[in-house]
Amino acid sequence: MVVVYHPYYAPFVNWARHALDPDMYEAIAGLVDTEPIVPITLDLTWQPQHGRYADITSLPTM
Repeated sequence: MVVVYHPYYAPFVNWARHALDPDMYEAIAGLVDTEPIVPITLDLTWQPQHGRYADITSLPTM
């Protein structure tokens, strides 16, 4: 999953990267050293907006 964000929200994105990290989530939830109930398999990428719109034009070219 790719989340395109306006650069204004960079501080929030920095927090979200940390808070949504699977290891951090498990530690906060008290799930350390236990089997996760639902495996976390989401590949999350944060992409700053380039251009006028937060859409596919903000994604890097392949």
